[in-house]
Amino acid sequence: MIDASDYSKYLLPNEKVELAAHLGPFQFFLPYTILATNLRLLIIKSFPKNLIELEYKDVEVVEYYTNVSWLKLIYSVFLFVVAYLFLINRDAILEKFALFLPPAEPIIYAGNFFGLTAGSFLIVAIFLVAGLYFFGLFIRSLFGRFRILIYEQAPLEIMTSLSGELQALMRHIEGKKRGAGR
Repeated sequence: MIDASDYSKYLLPNEKVELAAHLGPFQFFLPYTILATNLRLLIIKSFPKNLIELEYKDVEVVEYYTNVSWLKLIYSVFLFVVAYLFLINRDAILEKFALFLPPAEPIIYAGNFFGLTAGSFLIVAIFLVAGLYFFGLFIRSLFGRFRILIYEQAPLEIMTSLSGELQALMRHIEGKKRGAGR
């Protein structure tokens, strides 16, 4: 939990912090601070600086979910396999490419980058970077998200883990939401 006295500058005169939570993907990287007060919900983003104020009656749903993107993993594995197959057959493939586009032959066979010609190195690098990109998207999808759906507005999503602090915050918001009514 967080010391609520640090956030008194955000509070209205008759407002008291009832619950404070510190959320974010790694608790130190791009953290969010959520203050649940007796009147409203304050969401403070540290970078870039941002403050979102919500009335409890405007909150439609609070939820935590994880949506694993298995397709991104399949793309990643496919690109790594294609890079490997290209490395095995690079001479034959580059020879066919040079016959198809003769002016590119000096560029294709130029240099020696880690034991590969410029053409081979460039193609392998493209496949590996694309494979790493999709693998990173897959890893990112493994992290859960806390989402606040707001009536007639876009939802607010925060990548974070499902901690006891977050569960207490969700119960608190649900209780206040029922009390505020809509």
